[in-house]
Amino acid sequence: RVTMRGELLQIHRRIGATTIYVTHDQTEAMTMADRIVVMDEGVVQQIGSPRELYFAPKNRFVAGFIGEPPMNFIPCTYRNGKLYPDDGNAALYIKNFKRDISSYYEGRKVDLGFRPEAAVTLNMVDKDEEYIELEFKVMLTELLGDNVNVYGEYNSHKIIVKVSPYDTPKIDSYFRVAIPANCIY
Repeated sequence: RVTMRGELLQIHRRIGATTIYVTHDQTEAMTMADRIVVMDEGVVQQIGSPRELYFAPKNRFVAGFIGEPPMNFIPCTYRNGKLYPDDGNAALYIKNFKRDISSYYEGRKVDLGFRPEAAVTLNMVDKDEEYIELEFKVMLTELLGDNVNVYGEYNSHKIIVKVSPYDTPKIDSYFRVAIPANCIY
């Protein structure tokens, strides 16, 4: 399959014609396309480059669909500069937050979203940087060589983060990570 992707790309570049490739495999779409059309139940959700879809998703469907593992979501309510998870967990707030968004979001339901690779161990974050600190219970770890997928629970919410294999937490322990503000959706 990987060889075939390479051959198709070489043919496309050699011919120079517009090519439409239909796939349900997002790795194929992300690695082969200049532009991608993401559809849900026959309705176009977003059209853009792989980079645009990944880093600037237009809605929750696209944000959760693009990326492996998928984006994490924690349903919250925004009040007084803090995010209150709907499951009653302690408030989350962006440390050192320098922008005022309260007038727009005050009292609204929001989904805090972040990609698994955005989370970093606390020793990797600049203490003057804007970030959210999140602690969750570790349920499972997967060593993938250059990184580890850490599966956990933040109250009733499933969380997946990618960390260095040198920072692998123990199963059933609590793991604290920082999510930089520029990586929060």
